[in-house]
Order: sequence, then C-alpha cells, then structure tokens
Amino acid sequence: MNATWEYTQTKPAGFCSNRTGSLSLLCCFLQVQFDCNCFHLYFQRAFDSCTPGSQARLNVLGDTSLVIKAGDKLPTATFKSMSTNGPVDVSSDELFAGKTVVLFAVPGAFTPTCHLNHLPGFVENADAIKAQGVDAIAVVSVNDAFVMDAWAKDTGAGDKIQFLADGSAEFTKATGLELDASAFGMGIRSKRYSMIVKDGVVSSLNIEESPGEATTSSAANILSQL
Repeated sequence: MNATWEYTQTKPAGFCSNRTGSLSLLCCFLQVQFDCNCFHLYFQRAFDSCTPGSQARLNVLGDTSLVIKAGDKLPTATFKSMSTNGPVDVSSDELFAGKTVVLFAVPGAFTPTCHLNHLPGFVENADAIKAQGVDAIAVVSVNDAFVMDAWAKDTGAGDKIQFLADGSAEFTKATGLELDASAFGMGIRSKRYSMIVKDGVVSSLNIEESPGEATTSSAANILSQL
C-alpha cells in the first residue's frame, strides 16, 4: 500500500490496549489492506501513549503531517533535569514561555557524534548565540536525568547548556521527531535536530538526514538563522 491516510479517534475512558483485538477491529472498520506490521507500530504509539478521553491520530506509511514544523507551537511536555536534590520536573511552559530558546536534540548522550561534535559546537558558540537575544540553550535526549547529568558534568557544559531528559520519549514522539534505533540496540531515540523557539513557537527547525552527522543542526547554522 503506497497511499497514506490518517485516522483520528477518541480513546474511551477505561480503554485497555488489547493490540491484537483492537487492531483487528480497526482493520474491519477501515476495510483496507495494508502492511499490518507498519500499522501496528503506529497503532501502538498512538493509543498506548494517549490518555483516556484524548484523541489518538494514526498516520500510516510515511505520512509526515505529525512532524512539527516552523510556525507550529511546541506540545506541552515535562522534562527531567538534575538538581542538587535529585531529578526535578521542568515544564515546557517554564522552559519556553516568553523566551527565545535554542533547543537541540541528540540520539544519545556520550554517543560519538553527539559527544565529540554536536554538543561541543553549542558550548563553543554559547556566548555568541546568547548575544543574539537568546535566553537559553538546551539539549534534549531520550535518556534519563542521571545520564544527562553525568554528561553535563563530564563535558563541563552545565553552566552554558541546560540538559533535559525525555526518558520516555513523550516530547520526542509528540513532535514526530523520534528515531527507531532498535537495530543498534538503542530502542526509540530522538532524531538529531536543532530549533529556535520563540514563546513556545518554532521559528526555525533543522533536522539532520543522518543521525551520524551534525551539520544542518549545528550551532553554526543556528547562528546564521538568528
């Protein structure tokens, strides 16, 4: 099936995710034939992650309408960050409301391109970026707060960059920027990207085609967009 379609349904209260039964039911409703493995992935992502009473949107076979773009408001999310008393919540409102923020994402803390190229570029250019009216620079990754804290300490970047953990990939999935790195034993991670966010709205977004590169999403490219 080469066509792409979208199906939206409100998840009822008390919904139990019986994937096999629900999948068969939805197949019957749509009366279409498709790659069930592909659909199952999106079905699981949309229904397992959404709360009862909210809407789950299913996009199949490469539809990119769920990927955030310039001009879109970022979804509400809660990140984890390390404090002297342990992990604390950082809300998206706290991070973005009324501010200009440069946010960049990496597939994994300590991984080669992230550790040796992507993060160092933002550390080196942090002062120049903030001189252009940027209130904060933050890095997000699908890692836990302890790993992100260890990375901040190892690189000495904690005074210039805010390290945010999106441990369950909720923010990453909500923006449509997840990366399936299961083939490398890493599960669902984030694509590599950078963005400029003004009062919660994306004004510029740079997504790398390859997670092993940090060119489009680099600090130098962000500087040219400010």
